[in-house]
Amino acid sequence: MKPKLLLLVFLLLALDTYAMKKRHVNVDSVFIYKRFKRAGTTADIRYNFWRPDPGICDTTRIPANNINWSTILSTSRRRLFFQHKEAGIQFAGEMYINGSKHFFIYCNSRPPAFIEDFTAKKTYQVDDQYIPVLLNIKPK
Repeated sequence: MKPKLLLLVFLLLALDTYAMKKRHVNVDSVFIYKRFKRAGTTADIRYNFWRPDPGICDTTRIPANNINWSTILSTSRRRLFFQHKEAGIQFAGEMYINGSKHFFIYCNSRPPAFIEDFTAKKTYQVDDQYIPVLLNIKPK
């Protein structure tokens, strides 16, 4: 009984992971925050999205729609988001996917670069290392 249950759980997780890879992401608009926290645990970063610390965060929204975000996120490799410590955040912001607000961070401290969506709890492995250059963001 136990091996069958484990096999069933494994198959369900495998199907969900396969389905997650094939979904198209339709990004309506993206806004980058002027200044955001540079490092911390994911829980701490998530908390700064909902209650920004005025000394660390400036959530003035700067439009960043000059990049085709839908293509970047749809073609990237996705995986589930897990709690961990994060350093090297280049920028943070909010994107609207199918009308709903998603908070995200962009990190390229370790190759490959990635975008973590804190609302959908997904990590997108991004091959495009030139996103900060296109947005005119200097490395910190």
